[in-house]
Amino acid sequence: MRPSLLSHVSSKKLPNGPVTESPWFWLMLFGVIGCLALLAAGPKYGKRQTQIENRYYAFQVQNGYIDPAETEGFGSGSQEEAKQQQAKRQEVSLDNDGGQNPEHAISLGPLLIASTLLMLLGAGGLVVQRRNGSSTTANDKGVGR
Repeated sequence: MRPSLLSHVSSKKLPNGPVTESPWFWLMLFGVIGCLALLAAGPKYGKRQTQIENRYYAFQVQNGYIDPAETEGFGSGSQEEAKQQQAKRQEVSLDNDGGQNPEHAISLGPLLIASTLLMLLGAGGLVVQRRNGSSTTANDKGVGR
C-alpha cells in the first residue's frame, strides 16, 4: 500500500514554527494592508486633492501671484472658450484614477510603489526563510533562556 499524500504532508513539521513568528510575514502583511488602504482611499483622495489645488490656484490668482491671462484656459479667446476649457479641465480632474492623475502636484503613486516593494520584500524574505529552514525568532537564538 502507498502512504497517502495527506499523511506525508501532515507528518512534516514546519521548519520555523508558526509563520506569524517571522518578521518577514509582518513586513509582507504591512505592505498588503498599505496597498489595499491606498487603493481604497485613492478615488476619494483624488477628488479632495483636486479641490485643494483649485483653491490654491484661486488664492494665487486673487492675490496677484499668478497672472490668469498667462495660464491655460484663461484670457485666451472669448469668455465662452475659457469657460469651456475650465469645465473640461474640471471634468478631467474629477475623473481621475485613484489619485494617480499626473495633473496633481501630490499623488499616491510613490506611496503605492513603496508599499508594494515592502510587500514583495516581505514575501521574498518569508519564502527564503521557510525554504532554508532558518529562524530569526528570539527563542530559537537562545535569547531569554
